[in-house]
Amino acid sequence: MSTAETVLAVVALVGVPLAALVWEFRQYDLTLKLRDVGLRARGEVLHTRWGFKHSDLVVKYVLHLEDGSEVRGEYGHPRALKPYPAVGDALEALYLPHNPQRHQVVGMGVKLAKLVVDVVGLGLVMILTVHLLVVDHRKQQALEARGSTPPSRLRTYEEPTPPSRPHPTREKHQVGAY
Repeated sequence: MSTAETVLAVVALVGVPLAALVWEFRQYDLTLKLRDVGLRARGEVLHTRWGFKHSDLVVKYVLHLEDGSEVRGEYGHPRALKPYPAVGDALEALYLPHNPQRHQVVGMGVKLAKLVVDVVGLGLVMILTVHLLVVDHRKQQALEARGSTPPSRLRTYEEPTPPSRPHPTREKHQVGAY
């Protein structure tokens, strides 16, 4: 594996899960802050549509804050969680008093159990990726130390075709000549 391929693999298979973990930790932290200092706001569903591969229902809503202002947002309502919200349905959310844009619909916060499962799962993916990259790197170093060329770098040459021999001639026999 070349250096560029290694860097790309690290970014894709370690960086992406790491970014997902950071995002989920931030959402979990927001859930905890909202439990402690969040203010309640009532709102209503404006629009719904199915998300990518119908995995969840994307719900767009508006919240009416205590000061009379409005905050709009959307969330993914899990397919397994019924009933599904419909346009015009009421909903509640918690928001931070100093930053209403940081809010969550009640019941849609990140639960500790989900966070633990995701941390373990994505952690294993990252560890496995790093392990496979290290093993591949060590194999490549061992091949280079022996003086062997890794198969990805072998060049193939067309060998000359052997000269063709004429086909042997067959004698023609008449029927009954034997």
